[in-house]
Amino acid sequence: MCNDSSLPRPGSTMYPIMCGSTRERKRAIRKFKFWNKYFVVPLYRANILPLFGVGRIFLLLETKGRKTGKRRFTPLEYRKYNGEYLLFSSRGEKSHWFQNLCANPDAVRVKIVFRTFKPSIEIMKSVEDRLGIITWYVEKYPRATKFLFGYDTKRDSPDAEFLRPIAEFIRIVKLTLQPKK
Repeated sequence: MCNDSSLPRPGSTMYPIMCGSTRERKRAIRKFKFWNKYFVVPLYRANILPLFGVGRIFLLLETKGRKTGKRRFTPLEYRKYNGEYLLFSSRGEKSHWFQNLCANPDAVRVKIVFRTFKPSIEIMKSVEDRLGIITWYVEKYPRATKFLFGYDTKRDSPDAEFLRPIAEFIRIVKLTLQPKK
């Protein structure tokens, strides 16, 4: 599955997660966790990062831990699609935020810029639906797809079969936001 001609490619963010050794995968995840815990989450919660425009592409997802019951905060990239917000789980069903969201969907809150919402949640189950979203994402955000999984707009085409491994692995969550009550 993982070679230079398929996605993800070496050097991309998702490569160590999907194709790396256990050691490489753990190292990449540990690095993300460190930056999120000590930098991104505290500054977002203190309303400092939104002042710098971070809220245009990142939101802060609050979930309830499935084992501990504690509040968990995760900064995630989001994209607007047909009036809904899309979240992408690059680790598939192994992401802790995804597992917490599935275990306690009623305890989920989302902070975008300075506003907090209680979303309605839909997890996209169909690979074909996820493939359509991934194709849209590749066409709309080419720089992000190059960074995330090594997609090159000059040599790659947004062919559904080429993008299928990514669509099969990741999970996509649709959020419809309603103001917090």
